[in-house]
Amino acid sequence: MVRWREIDVGALLIAGLVPGLLLAALFIATIRIQIALDPDAAPGYAAERASLSEIMRAVLVDVMPMGIVVFAVVGLILLGWATPTESAAFGALSVVVLAACYRTLSWQAVVRSLTGTLKVSAMMLMIIVGSTTFSQILAFSGASSGLISFATSFELNAYVVLAVMFLVLLLLGMFMDQLSIMMLTLPIFMPLVGLYGFDQIWFGVVMLLALELSLATPPFGLLLFVMVGVSPRGTTIGQVARAALPYIACTLLLVVLLALFPQLALWLPGLIRS
Repeated sequence: MVRWREIDVGALLIAGLVPGLLLAALFIATIRIQIALDPDAAPGYAAERASLSEIMRAVLVDVMPMGIVVFAVVGLILLGWATPTESAAFGALSVVVLAACYRTLSWQAVVRSLTGTLKVSAMMLMIIVGSTTFSQILAFSGASSGLISFATSFELNAYVVLAVMFLVLLLLGMFMDQLSIMMLTLPIFMPLVGLYGFDQIWFGVVMLLALELSLATPPFGLLLFVMVGVSPRGTTIGQVARAALPYIACTLLLVVLLALFPQLALWLPGLIRS
């Protein structure tokens, strides 16, 4: 059976940087085109220009502290100073320090945070236990090797197989949360990724884009219902879905670009490794 190595979390984080910036640029271009075609879609409003001191205060008080938390979690991994587990501990410590600095650290806040953490951790633990059991059953029963033999029996092009996996992720995203989807599909997908010669870091970026896209895919995308909930009364799910179509197209375009030019995701991790 085809086996796979563990994916470097730091490399995966870095690999998503260039595609993320490119997707942001596509979104900006889409918004600019929509405004040019329909200026009423983004009406202007009167606002007082903030002074330089107000801007600096907002940056130092509201933005920089969260930047410290992000650096403690992500930056330490990227610099190679901490493992993902250690960076999580540093992130929690930085939040405690900031809460103390803002004078919001109290026993009530600590109890609420621990309660919420316990609930989320218990849920994730059950999902991980179930997915681990599932992957072990696949391995010991021979289902994984059987699946690989079944997939290769059609003699499909590698990118056709990739498209099928992408569609499966979109379909599951209509009904399941992203963590459950990952734990359910990775034991099946990763052997196929190794068999067809896809880079695991590159596939990780593509899979994350598919999971993001599944949240906004009509007709059951979770984000569509969230937008209906915060939209003015009378807004329908169809209107929100139609409004999301240009951004779905942007994400699909990015996936196509990644398929044509894998170095969009692999260039930066390779540069840092070297």
